[in-house]
Parts: sequence; C-alpha cells; structure tokens
Amino acid sequence: MKTVELRVTLRWLGLDPAAAAALLGVDRRSVRRWLDGAQKVPDGVAGEVDGWRRDAAETALRLVVELDPLPVSERTVQVFARDEDFWAAYPDREPLPVDWWDQIASRVATVSGARLVWP
Repeated sequence: MKTVELRVTLRWLGLDPAAAAALLGVDRRSVRRWLDGAQKVPDGVAGEVDGWRRDAAETALRLVVELDPLPVSERTVQVFARDEDFWAAYPDREPLPVDWWDQIASRVATVSGARLVWP
C-alpha cells in the first residue's frame, strides 16, 4: 500500500491517525511516518487497513439493500454522538470509532435517500 492509498483510505473510513494507531495497536508517530512517506507502510498494516475498507463497503452495501424495499420516506440510518453510544448499539463494531460509522451512514443516506436520525 502506498502512502497516498493509506491517506485516502483512512479519510474515507473517517479515521484520523490517532484512531488508526489505536486500532492497529501502534504508536501514533508510526502512522504519521507512514502518512508522511517517511516509512513504507508495512504489509500487515496494509492488509488490516484493506480489511477495514472492505468491511466498510460491505456494511454500507448491506444497509442500502436492507433499506431498498422501504418507501424513501421511511428510510432512516441511526447516527450517534459518542463512541460509547455507537458501541452500545453495535457491540461487534467496538473499538471502531463513531466517525467510522458516520462515514458509512452518510454514504448510505446519499445512495438510498435515507434520513440520518439520532437515537
């Protein structure tokens, strides 16, 4: 994975360097060095980040498919103010941050015409 791919993917996923570092179990400075191009992105990190990207795309697609049968006026996607609220609703997604979910919810709303709603 090239530096530009890492940078764009993390933005697409709504992950800042600190969040990415926490999820990867590495120091934030390591992520900064990869993003700055000072060090090559390790293959294991590239694979992990690619997995996050695939998971996000699959999650968004699944939600769009689930919403499709509903009239547009009834389509909603729940968004959350805090990580803890997101994890309470989707415990299998912890430790992904709520910003990750916001990116998915926004894409799903754009594609499906759904409204974003608070719990």
